[in-house]
Amino acid sequence: MKNLFKKLQMLVVLFLFVLLVPGLCQAKSLLIPFVSLEASLKPEKNLIEGKAEIKTPPGQDVSLNLSGLKVKKFYINGKRISPPQKYINLSPSNSPQHLKIEFSARFTNLPNIISERAIVLTGNWFPSVEGLAHYDIKITLPKKFVAIAPSDEIKIKSGRKNTYHFVFKHPQERPPLVAGPYFTYQEKYKKLTLAVYLFEKNANLAQAYLNQIKKTINEYESLIGPYPYRRFAVVENIFQTGYAFPTFTLIGSRLLPLPFIRETSLPHEILHNWFGCGVYVDWSKGNWSEGLVTYLADHRLAEKKGEGALYRHRLLVNYQSYVTPERDFPLKMFIGRKDRASQAIGYGKGALFFHMLRQKLGDKAFFDGLKLFYQENLFKYASWEDIKKAFEKETNSNLHTFFSEWLERTGLPKLNLVKERVIPLKNDEYLVALRVTQEKPYYQLSVPVEVISEKETKSIQAKISGPQARLDVKIKGKPLKAVLDQNYDLARILTEPEFPPVLARLFGRKGFIVVPSQIILDRYKPLVSFLEKRGYILSPNFISPDEVTENIVYLDTIPEKYKNLFPQAEGNFYLLTVENPENPSQIIALAQTTSTQEIQRVLHKLEHLGRYQGICSNNGVLTTKIEPTFEKGIKVNLDFDVKGLALKELNSIESIARAVSLKKVIFLGERHDRYEQHLAQLEIIKWLHEHGRPIAIGLEMFQRPFQQALDDYIAGRIGEDEFLRQSEYFKRWGYNWKLYKPIIDYARENKIPLVALNAPKEITDKVAKEGIGALSPEEKAQVPEIDRQNLAYQEFLRFVFEHHENSSGKIKNFETFYEAQLVWDETMAQSIVNYLEKHPDKQMVVLVGSGHVVYGYGIPSRVARRGIKDYAIILLGPEEALNPAMADYVLFPEPKEAPFAAKLGVLIEEKPNGLLIKKVFPDTPAKKAGLKEGDVIIKADKQDINDLADLKAILAVKKPDDHVLITILRKGKAINIKVGPFKTKNKSEKLAK
Repeated sequence: MKNLFKKLQMLVVLFLFVLLVPGLCQAKSLLIPFVSLEASLKPEKNLIEGKAEIKTPPGQDVSLNLSGLKVKKFYINGKRISPPQKYINLSPSNSPQHLKIEFSARFTNLPNIISERAIVLTGNWFPSVEGLAHYDIKITLPKKFVAIAPSDEIKIKSGRKNTYHFVFKHPQERPPLVAGPYFTYQEKYKKLTLAVYLFEKNANLAQAYLNQIKKTINEYESLIGPYPYRRFAVVENIFQTGYAFPTFTLIGSRLLPLPFIRETSLPHEILHNWFGCGVYVDWSKGNWSEGLVTYLADHRLAEKKGEGALYRHRLLVNYQSYVTPERDFPLKMFIGRKDRASQAIGYGKGALFFHMLRQKLGDKAFFDGLKLFYQENLFKYASWEDIKKAFEKETNSNLHTFFSEWLERTGLPKLNLVKERVIPLKNDEYLVALRVTQEKPYYQLSVPVEVISEKETKSIQAKISGPQARLDVKIKGKPLKAVLDQNYDLARILTEPEFPPVLARLFGRKGFIVVPSQIILDRYKPLVSFLEKRGYILSPNFISPDEVTENIVYLDTIPEKYKNLFPQAEGNFYLLTVENPENPSQIIALAQTTSTQEIQRVLHKLEHLGRYQGICSNNGVLTTKIEPTFEKGIKVNLDFDVKGLALKELNSIESIARAVSLKKVIFLGERHDRYEQHLAQLEIIKWLHEHGRPIAIGLEMFQRPFQQALDDYIAGRIGEDEFLRQSEYFKRWGYNWKLYKPIIDYARENKIPLVALNAPKEITDKVAKEGIGALSPEEKAQVPEIDRQNLAYQEFLRFVFEHHENSSGKIKNFETFYEAQLVWDETMAQSIVNYLEKHPDKQMVVLVGSGHVVYGYGIPSRVARRGIKDYAIILLGPEEALNPAMADYVLFPEPKEAPFAAKLGVLIEEKPNGLLIKKVFPDTPAKKAGLKEGDVIIKADKQDINDLADLKAILAVKKPDDHVLITILRKGKAINIKVGPFKTKNKSEKLAK
């Protein structure tokens, strides 16, 4: 038993030994290349000489990088071959391949430098393989140099020179090497070795950096998972860099003393040891690490200070300032920062991507998903797809749309918030109707909206995936305002009030430089050169802000008219930007200086000051940094709102017709009794028809059972009077036929289909009085599916019911009135969709009362629910305050007197045997012809009169000089009386029939 225990002990020791020695482990089971390097560096000669051995696994392509190196000897599997050029691709082999390479190189320029001052090797400095490999590195160099490379353990063999052995058992990309006359400070923390490599001048910073390393590692271990390595070091660089590598970061000498580097940049670089240098970036599929690390480091620090929203706003300002259409590209194509535009995409939009993912999933699911991604991909290449898989696995959800929209598209969504109505309810409660809109391309978004009243604030998430989404919010107290995304939780285009005139907007766009004289130009030459590199043109002439649509930079002086926009300059150099009052999408800037030297002292700082609206400096020291002001979120006033129009920009009816001409449905909302509105409708119909649009005309005033009458009239099979009888126009509608006649006649002349849209009057009357529940099964079968979700529409109709529609008191119950309105809307919507589905080549112009289409409440939203979302709304002569949500366009036609309509001048009552004349008005055709009270009209022009609609149909076709033969019963006898002409007009005609 004792011998067995000793044998087991020996096996465990051997197993651990194999695991801890990469070379042995790789020899037994080579899964990725193994590279062994022994090299000597001679700084006085800028020289490296060495030997590299590379073992490649079977069945894999391996690419070898020899660029920048002088290859002395090259062996493959013991056979010496002629040294290859810069690159060599080894085809897959059934067995491992063994390469031996003797090489040398002289390095004097970045990314590789060997000098007596310092050694910085971050490029291809020895024979390396593309992709991940295991590396075992031994470096010999003069004693005064302290060296560092990625390592969990550093073994140093001292002698006349020092030899460093960097032990690192994990896969990595080609490792860097840095060496210099460093002072080294080292601490043990948990099981880690923490170190700082500093030159003498910055040695006093060591403890502060060690403390920050401990704090940061501790924080991210609790947030993500264990730190992946056994060491971490901060290494000073003679060049001003901020690089992250496995187990260390390389930071420039001038940067190290700056407090923000230690507090902000260092956590960013340390975090890369989890993401980027722990989980490696699959460069062929885009760089996700910078966005993620920016979010978890820089943004997280801002959040701790309570400035998370401000930080996200700055990211959006930078994106909008630097990313022009020609510089834009999808986030998944970001590889690395090459300019401010690529930084705004990869770092900024990338960080916002992860913030939105966190908002979508919630904190716990987001950080659990990150942990899973880290665990499953540590020491491997990972892509955006791997991130998606980890979060989908953790949350058991499908994130394809989210990742696709944000990674594959350029640009950002453009949103707006529009007030529809504020409707008073009971008990100091209000209904606020809002609309969130977005421009194409549409994103699937959850948009945060806050509604603030005198008594409370309500937060809502508006779900939107198309052009708009409606919100109905009930709130206590008088509503004051609503704000969309005031905390900048969405990556989106900032509106004008949110987009301040900061220096980033000056540096990120092209424009003109205006200088009053050559003498002044000489003084500003460094600044002019700086701006010209960013696309600015030195103008030979004076330019006013109202003359161009680009930025303008004024040197030394500004036009008198605009001087009050700029405060008095302070300091030796002054640069301030303001919004161009003539063109608010652009900015104008004023630069003033006392000397060229002052510009030179501050010029290198300008690019980093983009967040400010302006700066002042003295002797190169920034004395003033002007923070911009901006509106937080997209705000609409609910208490009192005023909007206006630029009258010189009013559109013609032709331009509006053209703008809507491709829409599948064009709603023309009318007041039924306004002739000028019907003439305007006709003008739009004419334009569409004459420009080849295949239109049909949908009509509210005709009911579905009477479609055949419309078809027969358009086809010319019946005349006008018969059409009015068969369609029962006057029985079911009643408005002056002559108001619509020009439209119907034009349709008949041009064979434009007319479509009866409305529900039968019998059904809507019954519903209005008794409700849908009172309908018979046969009647219910004629009623489409009804949507009752729009609370704003319901409350608007309640207001109509209580103040206007039910003044007669015939309908006692609002609920039944509301149901009748919904039956109208749903039936007309269904009629529109039915027709267009049967005639997919057609468009439809819908003539309907404004109340059915304003705000898209009635018919349009129900057409959209049935799948037709491509529509436009034009309102004619709206009488309420204009609101962007009301419609797409409004028309204000000049008032036009209604066309002549023949009237007898009598008040009648329908009786079983005819029309009883209750009153004859004075000075009317009836009075002049001798009609009397008590007469019963039984015929008109020899046609039987059964109801008032029959009489109206006959009178509808009469002209002012025409007559009508009226047959009456008077004291039991039939009498014919010729009535006319109908020229008489007086006030009593408004009541006469």
